[in-house]
Amino acid sequence: MVSRNHPTTAAAAPARHLVSSAAAHAPTKTVPAPYKYPTTPLPPPPTPIRYLPSPQAQQPEHTGLSPLSIAQEARTKMAKVHPNAADTEPPSPAPEVEEPPTVLTVWRKSLLFNCDGFTVFDAKGDLAFRVDCYGSGRRRAEVVLMDVAGKPLLTVRRKRLSFLAEHWVIYDGDAAEDESSRPLLSVRRHVSLRASKALAHVTPHAASATSAAYVVEGSYGQRACAVRDARGDAVAEVRRKESVGDDVFRLVADPRLGAQLAMGLVIALDEMFAGGRGRSARSSLLRRTLSA
Repeated sequence: MVSRNHPTTAAAAPARHLVSSAAAHAPTKTVPAPYKYPTTPLPPPPTPIRYLPSPQAQQPEHTGLSPLSIAQEARTKMAKVHPNAADTEPPSPAPEVEEPPTVLTVWRKSLLFNCDGFTVFDAKGDLAFRVDCYGSGRRRAEVVLMDVAGKPLLTVRRKRLSFLAEHWVIYDGDAAEDESSRPLLSVRRHVSLRASKALAHVTPHAASATSAAYVVEGSYGQRACAVRDARGDAVAEVRRKESVGDDVFRLVADPRLGAQLAMGLVIALDEMFAGGRGRSARSSLLRRTLSA
């Protein structure tokens, strides 16, 4: 056993005392306290908003239709969903534009040498119709109205056994070549002992001979006459052209009658009231007496 009074033990005691004193007088180190986060809870995250596509924004399914058909189908669906978006009334039709009358310049002369007839020009100055009659000194039985190429359009034929009151019939096409050519108008000269402004009466061939569909009034010799219907409206007019003479005049044809038929009536009037052309003086005097 070791004695308590052993020198090694006695020396160790003062050493521990010095260490304890040094530790007591040594500066102390302050350790920071750990950071404490606030205990207030954070707000929950917002709920995401889901945007649903509207019926208008939905794309049509591909059905193999054309874009036009798809657009029509979309408009039909739109009309069912939103009736106010559809057209409640169909678009009103455009007003009909009234066709203007045809204005022709008639030259009472044929372009062929040693021929009598007419040469007709349109408003642009182009040749529209022509009439070429050989043998101007004889009494004609028929006159043919042709186009620029010489194709027969109308045949104006004198009716037989019409001595005092001349009677002409206007046929479609060339009546001499085609016996089945149908008659269009019948033109009968007005005969009366009383003074009258009527020159002739024009009736459709299918109508009764006593009912006049048109009446020609005025003076053909002075190039101032008109073809009027039952209401008195002019469907064709012959107007004098100033500073030219009687051989050149204007013909104004309403679309209701047409330029061809109007020119056919001019041919019939010229045969009735022109006078001369080798005819007897008695016949010309009788025509001037009975004309208005």
